[in-house]
Amino acid sequence: MSSVVGLIQFTQEPSSMIARLSESIWWHCTARLVGSNTALSYSWFKGDQPIIINSNTELFQNGTFHIREVRRVDSGSYHCRAQGGGEIAYSESATLSIAELAASFSINPQSMSINLGSPMSLLCAIESNPQATITWLMDGSPYQGSGVTIATNVVNMETQSTLNVAVVEHRHSGQYTCTASNPLLAGEMRLSDSATITLK
Repeated sequence: MSSVVGLIQFTQEPSSMIARLSESIWWHCTARLVGSNTALSYSWFKGDQPIIINSNTELFQNGTFHIREVRRVDSGSYHCRAQGGGEIAYSESATLSIAELAASFSINPQSMSINLGSPMSLLCAIESNPQATITWLMDGSPYQGSGVTIATNVVNMETQSTLNVAVVEHRHSGQYTCTASNPLLAGEMRLSDSATITLK
């Protein structure tokens, strides 16, 4: 979507993204001076501070900004400035955040002893950006059972998963564990503490 600021029309503006550490990213910013063929020059800002090009960054004449290897310090808000023909305009801001999966679960499922026929609810949670994929295991295998619902909720950067059993039966006793993975961090997986469910 293009936007017009004064006589400068942006035809491409940066979009927010989530990047892995050491990933190479490119942001594009192009604009034109309405009613003129005047070439525009571009500069980039992080927050309200102009970006100083260094060995890890590149700025091209066409407005493209390149970070060779993303570091934690690179996270933040970015925008570009276009100027020419006596006009100056600023693009919309875009946020760069880092793909992360916490080293351990912030909430682990809790062991409990439950009466037959009672409801049961287990919760686990882990911080992740973007949202983690959480899988429930029972006795080491992915949980597959009727009468069970699994709900996922995201609060800030924490992915929460709740396993609910409406009516506990003998088959529901055992060890429950959560696994978590991040779609941008291939090969990384976290395992929660195990909860033992016994029946009264």
